[in-house]
Amino acid sequence: MPRWRKILYSLLAAVAIVAGVAVTTSLIRKPDTCADGVERIDDECIGVNGEGYDFGTPEIADVARAIARENRRIEKQPHVTVAMMLPLQSDREALRRQMRSDLQGAYLGQRQANEGEGEPPKIRLVLANPGRTTAVRRRSSTPCCAWPPHPTTGCARSPAST
Repeated sequence: MPRWRKILYSLLAAVAIVAGVAVTTSLIRKPDTCADGVERIDDECIGVNGEGYDFGTPEIADVARAIARENRRIEKQPHVTVAMMLPLQSDREALRRQMRSDLQGAYLGQRQANEGEGEPPKIRLVLANPGRTTAVRRRSSTPCCAWPPHPTTGCARSPAST
């Protein structure tokens, strides 16, 4: 066998091994997530969740679970999803208490709307944590709610597109 063929086969084998390792690593490696729909960026959990995740803030754990129970109760009925968007992580105790109060009010509004005699749709409430700063929000691949809504889809734009 000529020398150039040996070199070519060696190079092809090396490329195949590197490609195999790269593909295997990307398939095995999971994204750094906190919960469904919520990714970890630095020390924050950014994203949207309606399944009871408390975003690492124990003060809102009970109300997050109550919202999730109500969401499960109405999941088979016609409903709309409403996002309660506010920073859901803070080092300041007063802000964590305010978060809990805000979420309790939203939950009570959800329950009142869902138990009323009115017409459907029911309300499915989700918690949306945009992060403490816009720098963190821009690095997130999870779309966060922002104003104004997209003119075509009606969905909230991600902060990077506003």
